[in-house]
Amino acid sequence: LPTASILLALSWAIKSNAAPNPRTFPRSYDMPVIRDPNYGFLGNISIGSPPQQITSFIDWTWTSQYVVSTTCNGNATDTDACYSPLQAKYNQSRSSTYVDESKKYPSVSWFPNEFLPAPFDVDYASDIETIGPVSSRVVIQTSNFEPGFFTSLVLPFAGIFGLMPSLPGSNGKLLYSICPSC
Repeated sequence: LPTASILLALSWAIKSNAAPNPRTFPRSYDMPVIRDPNYGFLGNISIGSPPQQITSFIDWTWTSQYVVSTTCNGNATDTDACYSPLQAKYNQSRSSTYVDESKKYPSVSWFPNEFLPAPFDVDYASDIETIGPVSSRVVIQTSNFEPGFFTSLVLPFAGIFGLMPSLPGSNGKLLYSICPSC
């Protein structure tokens, strides 16, 4: 796993747009991961102040940090209409460093596709993300599902740590949408 840990550190450093600081930026960090037999590699990160630990699915096809948030159908306080009470979530209202970035980055909607049979929106925010000994403000995608679909499903993770680079000219679109034959 040394290659994965190097790529995780490089990907996170590039995505965070943070200038390396010799006091806080290690040369490498071996992010502990576990292999879930149904989903693949999962690792823990923290988001917010105070830090909220989020187990994230490590995905080579996603371009950013995505988190399941408390927002359901545009309402940050109606969480139970969208999720099982057992589903881990990032609670943006508990973070003193959370910033809504919707004026800068408009929401994106995905309709049922091969990855998810229910429509959902992604809102944009920024907050402090910590991986191992490194912390930086990063832009994150936060969930905004429609009621009902996830009320009986509990995932072993509450985020997706995307490692796919944004390709020049892709405007942040996922690889399968710009290269359908790939």
